[in-house]
Amino acid sequence: MINQNSEFSDYALEANLDLEGINFKIDNRLDKNNLSKKEMNYSLNFEKQIDLSLIYNETQSEAYKNLSNDTQSIIFDLSKKVSDNVKFGFTSNLDVKNNYDPYSSKLNISIFDECSQLDITYTNTRFNDNYNTQPKETIGITFSMDYLGFFGYEQSTDLFFSEPGNLNYGL
Repeated sequence: MINQNSEFSDYALEANLDLEGINFKIDNRLDKNNLSKKEMNYSLNFEKQIDLSLIYNETQSEAYKNLSNDTQSIIFDLSKKVSDNVKFGFTSNLDVKNNYDPYSSKLNISIFDECSQLDITYTNTRFNDNYNTQPKETIGITFSMDYLGFFGYEQSTDLFFSEPGNLNYGL
């Protein structure tokens, strides 16, 4: 929901520069009345021997009806296709507005062919607060086939399986 008072929306601007495997993109949303910044995104992507993305997002508290605070985050994404059927990836997400809280990272391996894909993912979320918030660790396995759906299993927090995990499927 965009915080609007009339039928007219805010102004959206986007600029994109692409030079031989390097892409820089800026997009933002400005208030229609006073042209103040509501949202700003910067993205820098390298697609050479390794895929590298740096994304910065900034959102003002008045940009959406349900958002209570200003947010700023940096996402670092690194992936490498090691063969025609295997890809490794690492993603990190930092909330730079709130003392890097939460911090999350994800390691994954994807094994795929023309019509199926197996993803094995480890996700780690940590908090930097004085409330003793429990960190969360998740191992997920997802297998999907084109035209048939997907099957996935996810185990959270206790990696030694003392608690049951979640089983997901879809068609």
